[in-house]
Amino acid sequence: MNAAYNNVSGMAGLGGVFRDHTGSCLGIFMQGAISAHSALHGELMALLAEVQVAIQHNLHPLTIESDCPVLVSALTNGSLDDSELGFLIEDLRESLASITAPVRFVRKSANRVTHVLAKQAINSLVNLVFTTILLVL
Repeated sequence: MNAAYNNVSGMAGLGGVFRDHTGSCLGIFMQGAISAHSALHGELMALLAEVQVAIQHNLHPLTIESDCPVLVSALTNGSLDDSELGFLIEDLRESLASITAPVRFVRKSANRVTHVLAKQAINSLVNLVFTTILLVL
């Protein structure tokens, strides 16, 4: 999952890919033009959207990969519990535990597809969309 954030407009686009254990694409999600207070808030919203889609479409257990080390650290060791995003992070931890979904860090180079999806979404009015058809961007 990924977020593209525009610090001038305060808007973010979200994107993510669901893959099976062999790496085959099960589906993608995008959500466009949501209000965010920071890039970290956008990343957190992308993760929340991914968990929502996973629950709705029974795509669990799963492993979530993020290229945002601050978010991964916050979810694994509570480093942002006292921040303004702490209440969202706690809710997210509970949701992740209910569907068996550990979060791990990956380099940006391993997350290119989600970055493209998020960049496309930031300029659109698309509501949260999940599709099993791979879009050509």
